[in-house]
Parts: sequence; C-alpha cells; structure tokens
Amino acid sequence: MHRLPPDSAASAPPPSSEWPICWPQSADNLLALRDALHQRAAAGDADAANRLADIYGECEGVQWMEQEFARPAQTMAGVWPGSSAESRDPRRLAELAIGQQRCRGVIPAGDPNAARVEMLRALKTLQALARELGYPGILPTDASGWQRPEVRDEWARSEALALLADGTPEALLGLSDSIAGNTTHYSAEAWLLAACDLGYPCNMPVAYTRGWCVQYGMGCDTSGRLEFTRQLSTPRQWRHAQAQRDEILAHLRNGRIDALMRPADGAPGGGG
Repeated sequence: MHRLPPDSAASAPPPSSEWPICWPQSADNLLALRDALHQRAAAGDADAANRLADIYGECEGVQWMEQEFARPAQTMAGVWPGSSAESRDPRRLAELAIGQQRCRGVIPAGDPNAARVEMLRALKTLQALARELGYPGILPTDASGWQRPEVRDEWARSEALALLADGTPEALLGLSDSIAGNTTHYSAEAWLLAACDLGYPCNMPVAYTRGWCVQYGMGCDTSGRLEFTRQLSTPRQWRHAQAQRDEILAHLRNGRIDALMRPADGAPGGGG
C-alpha cells in the first residue's frame, strides 16, 4: 500500500454529510481542501486520492512556473488571438498570482529545488495510491512493457471501459485527457463536451488554462476550458465534436457502452 505524504492536518475532516461537494477549481486556497482529502484518501477513498493528486499536480506546476517565469513565453504568434510573449503582461502576472494564492501552504517553504522534488514525490505517491484504490485512467508507474503496442492497447481499452462504467463528468473528462480515449470512436473534444453537459464546470477557470496563460501567454482571455478548447478548434472540428457529443450522450442514456468503443482488434471506427 502506498503511504500518503505526511502533510495532513491533525484533526479529522467533518463527516461527509457536513463536507460540501465542491470542485477544487472553486477554492481560493487549496490547503484546507488538501487536508480534508488527505484524511479521506487515508481511509481508502479513491476519488479523494485522485483529487489530492490533482492538487499536488497543480501546485507543482505553479512552483515550477514561479522559477521559470522570467524566461520568454513560448507563444505561437499569429495562431492564438491575443497571445503574448511579454513576461510582464498583466494577464500572465494575474494568473500566476491566482495560482500562488491557491497553492499557499501546499508548496513547501525553503529551497525551491527541494520543494520541487518533494512535490513531485507526493504527486507520484498519490497517483499510485489512487490507482491502487481503483480510480480508473491513471497510467501505471511501471511502463516498461509499453514498448509492445498490445500491452498499451489492452490497458487503454480496460481503462476506457472502467471510466465509462464510472460515468461521472470527471471520468468522461478522463477519456478526453487519457490515451484510454483512443480506444473509443470519439475525439477528445467530444468527450470534453460530454463531460460539460453532465455537469463538469467547463466555464470555470482551471489550472489547465491558467498554465497555458502563464507559461505560453496563450488563452489568457478565455473563461474556462470549454472556451479554450473551442478557440483551438476550427469551426468544422467544433461542429463535428458537438455531433459526436450528442452520440456519446445518447449511448450513455441507453446503456450502450459497447457502441462507444472501437473493436478490440483495433479496426478503425471514427475519431479518438
């Protein structure tokens, strides 16, 4: 059993009936949420372990950006409207400040290099714990067998089926973000749209888009992941993703999980 990083609060969290269901994106500061999730993960809650890993992933990224921010942004000039390579761009500075506030108390104090090592170690430990507790879609720690496509494809298919069986908005977003989505008929954009329709807060600012703004000077004016993805897509791609979203939701409503999947032999069958 993977042990949690020793950074939780000493007191136990309130009972689940008293702890409001919330998305980590909505927190101004992640410290209290981290400590509550830490207790739940220690009790065997796979979802809590996964959300805790997300917190460490976000704050590790913020800590890295603090160190790298003085370097010029790697923008795709002319591709993204309003992109900026200027490190003092007020939008980039504002997004970095939001990340710093959210991660205050989560990022260890002291030597930045030591803090980075500690954050990465905690992130890997929590990802391994979430996977061990049964949270689907997390890549295995040991990828030594992945030189063989059949090993990788078998994992991706089994994880896609597990994410579909979970059926939550976060699970569908996992299909958008994971190679497991490659075993379905549908594009990453379609899975994102399906997750949005099922309740994922796609119009809320998230670490994903904040990181693009701070690091690359791109997407700084978008309201959330939905708008960010739409601006990256051509009108034709976006219409196609919307049509695929409708198919996904129809299949899910009718319990037709197999219809969402490509054949196990890898025969072609749509986007992915």
